[in-house]
Amino acid sequence: MARKQYTAEESIGHLRTLEIETGTGLGIAEAGRKLGVTGQIDSRWKVRKRRVAGRSAKRLKRLDQTNVCLQRLVVD
Repeated sequence: MARKQYTAEESIGHLRTLEIETGTGLGIAEAGRKLGVTGQIDSRWKVRKRRVAGRSAKRLKRLDQTNVCLQRLVVD
């Protein structure tokens, strides 16, 4: 049986739904069954989400530093 490939938007949407469901008192296994995903997929998506968030933060910091340098050039 072939694995379904989820897009980034789908996985983030499923993660949000899983967080809501587990917040209401359901376990991860029960919430995952509702969406058709396993707990292992849930943990993989969480790791991927953290990794992407880290990259975005680094990129934003680099852009801020570049912006400060450009502002100094304009002021001088």
